Amino acid sequence: MTTTLSPTLRDRLKATESVIRDLRTERAGLATEREQTRSALAAVDAAAGALTETVEYKKAKGASDRLAAHDDVLHKAQDEQTAILRLLSGASDTNVSLAAGDGLQREAVK
Repeated sequence: MTTTLSPTLRDRLKATESVIRDLRTERAGLATEREQTRSALAAVDAAAGALTETVEYKKAKGASDRLAAHDDVLHKAQDEQTAILRLLSGASDTNVSLAAGDGLQREAVK
């Protein structure tokens, strides 16, 4: 069975792959921020009081939460990419469907 590439699916795949590249670049920065805030938290003297009440803890928690939210967006984009590739390959072993529209709806995670 020969599958012809639909211009719409091809364009959607290119757009999704572009979004994934951008998300991976952004993720690297968020991961660096998380590691820096963790290092700052590790330097705090835990004997001085409640560690969870420190500014360093709140920054580290915020950085971890931002990275987790960003990872969710990245996983959704990767799921969309997989669905498009399955449609293009003519995979018949699964029920693949894409939402109508122009592709990934991305919220700012900052």
